[in-house]
Amino acid sequence: MGYVGAEVQTPPPIFQQVRECHINELFVRADARRQGVASKLLAKVEHWGRSHNCKQFDLNVDTENQGAKALFETEGYDITRYNMKKPVESDK
Repeated sequence: MGYVGAEVQTPPPIFQQVRECHINELFVRADARRQGVASKLLAKVEHWGRSHNCKQFDLNVDTENQGAKALFETEGYDITRYNMKKPVESDK
């Protein structure tokens, strides 16, 4: 029905050393969405992060993914950083 992947991370030395559980991916099959599967997966990975002495959780979500953003906000996640991108232009 879905899966979640995460890893423990520590920031580079110039930043405050806070052990984080970075959630790499959380995916639920289209036919299983809106049934609580993502919330259960998130709860499992958060439990895993706490058991690995993480002090916070971190994840990225696509700006157009309104459903995921709503889920994470409901679960207490806040926006703390923006990921900005620029396409590589070829030399002319």
